[in-house]
Amino acid sequence: MRTEKLIDFGWGAPRDPSKILHPKSKIRRPFGLFALMLGVLPLTASAQSISFEDLSERAGLTTEGSGHGASVHDFDGDGWDDVFITVSQGASALFRNNGDGTFTDVAAEAGVAVVGSYNTALWGDVDNDGLVDLFLGRGASGDNKLFLNNGDGTFTDVTATSGLDLAIPVATAAFGDVDGDAGHLGRL
Repeated sequence: MRTEKLIDFGWGAPRDPSKILHPKSKIRRPFGLFALMLGVLPLTASAQSISFEDLSERAGLTTEGSGHGASVHDFDGDGWDDVFITVSQGASALFRNNGDGTFTDVAAEAGVAVVGSYNTALWGDVDNDGLVDLFLGRGASGDNKLFLNNGDGTFTDVTATSGLDLAIPVATAAFGDVDGDAGHLGRL
């Protein structure tokens, strides 16, 4: 018996689930696109029955170079999950979700269009102001970066004063409240 679950991740209108896993329900953050990536296999009784359709070009989710990492979060607080993609060559991309199944690259306007080889993008409120900030971990080139969210769709590069080691390559990263002070992110 085949079972399917329809889930809306803010990408647009639901489609026939036999054609693509891109459904409609009330599940929202903290699941977002991450839940889609983790939950694909458990959603059907047979993994052989899963099919996908590449919507990246139609949705506006394309970059120059090879994508190395992606991080999903609603950085602008409009209720739609946005996507930051790190690339091996060229500028990284910050895709603002337009709420209609399409995205717009706003990295240059937001001040986060970094060039270099970056492996990791990570969202977290590092200054505890209620706004999600962005850390970029370098790969083969570039410097590790930390951007504070200004709350107006732009970010400020605070790398120089952050205390980050700029030259250490980063394969993965996580934020955490290591001293138990109720949510103040103390370490990267």
